[in-house]
Amino acid sequence: MTGGFSATVGKFATDASARVERIGRAVVLKIGTAIIMDTPVKTGRARSNWQTSIGSPLLGEIPNRGAEALAELHGVVAKLRGNFVAYIRNNLPYIHRLEFDGWSKQAPEGMFRKNVARITRLVNEAIQEGRV
Repeated sequence: MTGGFSATVGKFATDASARVERIGRAVVLKIGTAIIMDTPVKTGRARSNWQTSIGSPLLGEIPNRGAEALAELHGVVAKLRGNFVAYIRNNLPYIHRLEFDGWSKQAPEGMFRKNVARITRLVNEAIQEGRV
């Protein structure tokens, strides 16, 4: 009997871990997409400089790459496994002004902070969408 109980508990733990991982991936994808898409577009440089990574943030600026920021986000999310730390970072010198100083009328409330504030709602949405 003990082996059966142990196996049941082990399966529950494995299933629960997989569910948490799926929720985490869904939230990273939703929040990352919202941050990128909420970034003002004049030349496209600010939007295309969002860089997504696992384990440590990427440093430096990159050239205007169009929609590749979203493609990179999707690629990184597909690789997320286990207990992960994902980063989405923009290293442009003027990103702070866009985020906090109302430098653009397209994003007066910023891009990052307003979406991070939605994290609880995004987790609940992921759960309700059957990602658990």
